Amino acid sequence: MKVNVNMLLSSLVFWGCGQSEKKEHYSAVDAHIKGVELIKTAANKHGDFYSDSKSIAFEVVCDKYYHPTQSQVPFHPMVPGFWNRLVWVSPNTEEEILNSKMKAGSYVFHDVAVLQNKERISYNVNTKTYEENSFEFVKNLDIVPQTYLQKTLENQASIRATGVSGQGNLPTFMVEAFFDNAQHKIWLNKDTTLVKVENLRHSSTYGLRIRSYTFKENREINGYLLPSEISYSYTNNVSGNVVSTFRLNPVKEETVTEFLEEISSYSAGDHSYRKKAEVTKLADKIHLIENVTSSSLFWSYNILFAEFNDYVLVTEAPVSEDISKLVIDKIRETIPNKPIRFIVQSHHHSDHIAGIRQYIDNEITIVTTPATSKVIEKINKSYQYTDRDHPEPRFQIVDHHLNLSDDSLTARVIDLGPTLHSDEMVITYFPREKIIFQADLVNYGEWPINNDISVEFAEKIKELKIPVNMIVGLHGQSMNKDEVEQFLNGTLKNKFGNQ
Repeated sequence: MKVNVNMLLSSLVFWGCGQSEKKEHYSAVDAHIKGVELIKTAANKHGDFYSDSKSIAFEVVCDKYYHPTQSQVPFHPMVPGFWNRLVWVSPNTEEEILNSKMKAGSYVFHDVAVLQNKERISYNVNTKTYEENSFEFVKNLDIVPQTYLQKTLENQASIRATGVSGQGNLPTFMVEAFFDNAQHKIWLNKDTTLVKVENLRHSSTYGLRIRSYTFKENREINGYLLPSEISYSYTNNVSGNVVSTFRLNPVKEETVTEFLEEISSYSAGDHSYRKKAEVTKLADKIHLIENVTSSSLFWSYNILFAEFNDYVLVTEAPVSEDISKLVIDKIRETIPNKPIRFIVQSHHHSDHIAGIRQYIDNEITIVTTPATSKVIEKINKSYQYTDRDHPEPRFQIVDHHLNLSDDSLTARVIDLGPTLHSDEMVITYFPREKIIFQADLVNYGEWPINNDISVEFAEKIKELKIPVNMIVGLHGQSMNKDEVEQFLNGTLKNKFGNQ
């Protein structure tokens, strides 16, 4: 096993920084008993709105947001004032509601999740549809003390009191625990209310990740003790230190009923048209792995690959290394005698590059922009613990455009320049077949067409003056020739699922 010692130590500097700590010499048993006692006392003080009979409604709003390298951050940057969650927990009716709204670039993600009789229904406000699934959601809201404390108690065997920290006459108790595949440090003040939490986990994409929440100015909302302000930071070796501040405000339950009335008319999402990680032929030598994650919910992922005389080109490495393994296997089954030589990476967002290491390990050249290549280099270096050596990534940087061609096929990788979605973005165009593959610029069948990003994309296609018979997306359905024409002249209507 190989350990990157220097990177590990630089990451651990953040683990518990800013605290003056005094370790107590508890025996193992005493540390466990003391730790469980502290967490249970804190849980009682804050209240448990998952099991109590009282309902509660509140909103969490992003007040401030800072990222040191936002243009290269491998996830969508939030916009202050436009990240909002309305939470309502009503044990009497066995319902929980989480209304989430976030703006990323020109996309506004707006979803409402309702848990009824232990089954979750997710409502997409953008598409006016709903999906039924079994995910828990309110208990994933670790931004509030109630969730954090209850999760800590779900694995009591891992709880240990470790000492006292703080300065002057503001001592706090320290407790450590392990849950959700992460190590957690918890600080409780002298009256045993939650002050701060940090968790350290390892990601196959980003290496060590440290999240920190500081809870300030507790107040009572319907009998529950909740902070008025929450400071949040997220640190890893790829994106640096992201800092946010959230305000938590009480909300009248009448506001919740308005949401329920609004979403009651939504129709069921129908994605039965999707294949499940099956290969289809778009044109001679051009193939698509449709719905590579076999999703039956709002979002799907599609991977295009193309066969040249001596090699294969593939587009995008989304979701995870396991998905990339599946893609590589599908390509080798379809074209068994040719190596994958190139992967085109459109931009740097995390859902697009999370599986890139599989291509690096197979020494496949990554065709992309300068900023995306820098993010990929950081991702490759961030892997702390591995039982295999990662070679250095190979890049072919796109300057305006790059042609990959032989006598059987041409792929033109085109740099669109800055877009509303990402500072750097490339598309892949096959001029003979008149096919474009793009990512996130238009998500036909899964997102409204009339958004600023898609309108801008249509204008950029017209500026390129290239003939297009088909637009294929990483997300959603492909557009045929008639739909492309309507998209470019602004008359294409929204459709969602099988509409």
